[in-house]
Amino acid sequence: MDNVEFLEGCEGVSVLGQVFIGRELLDAWKVKGIRYLSTRTIGYNHIDVKYAGKIGIRVSHASYDTNGVADPDALIEGIESEKIGALGLDVLEREEGIIHVDHRIDIISNQKMAYLRQFRNVTMTPHMAFYTEEAVKSMVETGILGLLDMQQNEKGKLEVV
Repeated sequence: MDNVEFLEGCEGVSVLGQVFIGRELLDAWKVKGIRYLSTRTIGYNHIDVKYAGKIGIRVSHASYDTNGVADPDALIEGIESEKIGALGLDVLEREEGIIHVDHRIDIISNQKMAYLRQFRNVTMTPHMAFYTEEAVKSMVETGILGLLDMQQNEKGKLEVV
């Protein structure tokens, strides 16, 4: 709510996903004239998309090239067969709700991730590539392109609501 005042005269806002965007914030944005919301994340469970749609705020999310995410089955096969001598991973499929969450006393729900982590020659980092210049540039670009796509088209390519 601290930044709502800066939205005066804007039609869209791009967010990263660190805070839940619920009714109170969406209502405040609507009053300021926001019509488009683009999240720079693949998931959008941090946004009350039903309510956003109900009040006329269109929502889009980021995409990723599926060729850019490692195939966990191929990685497991490579490690077990020793065709892969060592493996460093930053991103793996179906990691939502796992990365940046304390799981010291939980069971990790992604079995392939848990299996890969047990090998001595596998290192997994918690989205450290997220902080690279290339990743930040891509996220910002994706957010802006999502806003422009919704503004220029009846239905955006990555539009959720």
